[in-house]
Formats: sequence, structure tokens, C-alpha cells
Amino acid sequence: MSVPVFLSSTYSYFMRQGVTDVQTIMDDFATKAAAKGWTNPGAGLYKTPADADGRWLDVLLTRITQQKLEWRVRDQLGNTICTRRLWIATGTSVAAHIFVGEYHAHISVDWGIGWEYVHAGILDQTPETQASNSRYVFGNGTRTNTDTADSYSAWTYAAMMDNATAYLGNRATQYSGNSGYYLGWTTNGNRIILQRQNSVGFQHLR
Repeated sequence: MSVPVFLSSTYSYFMRQGVTDVQTIMDDFATKAAAKGWTNPGAGLYKTPADADGRWLDVLLTRITQQKLEWRVRDQLGNTICTRRLWIATGTSVAAHIFVGEYHAHISVDWGIGWEYVHAGILDQTPETQASNSRYVFGNGTRTNTDTADSYSAWTYAAMMDNATAYLGNRATQYSGNSGYYLGWTTNGNRIILQRQNSVGFQHLR
């Protein structure tokens, strides 16, 4: 039996304490992404390696101010999936956490009293083929591109293409919560049942 696609990629984790400027985060991300095969086709722009089906995404990191990092996510067709931000509170330092794999990235900052984050990735289509759907890129972050911390930053929310429009919505639906399982559906109508652990529902994300 072959290894499922969602288990065949790798990831790295890096933490830096005492960060006061988002430029430090951007520099660290550039290093960690390059180590996972991401390329840098433009200033602040990073592109994942293409998988076996030619799928990829890119993210644009922009230093808005010393405290504000902007994160734009695009799919393989050049559609903007989302433009979100994270903040470092003025006058504070944070612990910055960076997770990067070939097909996903997550950056979060710990203020000591709360967290802010941005992320993006490519969905695993298992048990369908990975080429079964062209709408496979997701992304999100704590704040809008006008710096509003809104209600769409919860773990269940992600921006994706819905038909021809990018939409930030609730992508996780819970069924049989008392039994500790979540039920999902593939593009072709197959069920995916995922066990809940520590009150968190897990998806097949790459």
C-alpha cells in the first residue's frame, strides 16, 4: 500500500524569541521556505514547488509597518485567494513560530496574552485524484488588509475559490460531535470521517 499523499510531504518548525519587527519574520520565512524547495520569483513573493500534478500556490509577504505583516495568497491561475495580516503589538516583542512544508506554510506570533497568524496550503484530494479539482488552495489570517481583527480567523475558516470568486467562509462542518468524529465529503461525494482529538477536528491538509 502506498503512502497517502497527505502524509508524503515534510515540514519544518522554527521559533525565534524577542521579535520586534516583522522583517525578522520575513527573513526567517525566506530561509525556511527555500529549504523546502520554495522559489522566490519576485520581491517578497514565494512559490511552492509543483507537486506531481503540477499544483502550486504563491504567497506575497509585505512589511506594511514594523508591527504589520501582510500575506497575500494566490492559486495557480493567478486568483487572489485572500489578503490578510498579523500584528505585533507596538512596544512589545513576540515569539514567532514558522511551520513550512513543500505545500503549506503557517506563521504565528505569541504575544504572551494571545496569538495572531497567517497561513496557506494546498488541499489533499484523497481519496480522489489530486487533479480532480482545480480549487485546492486555501489561506487565512487574523486580520483583514485594513487591520480589522474579525470573526473569520477561527480555525474552521479558510478562504478558497467558490466557483469563480474567492470566499472566506466556514469550511469545517461537524457531525456526531458527541462521538468525537467529524464527517466531510470529497468532490465526488465520498465520505471522509476524521477522529477528533482534544476537541480539534483534523482535515487532510498538505
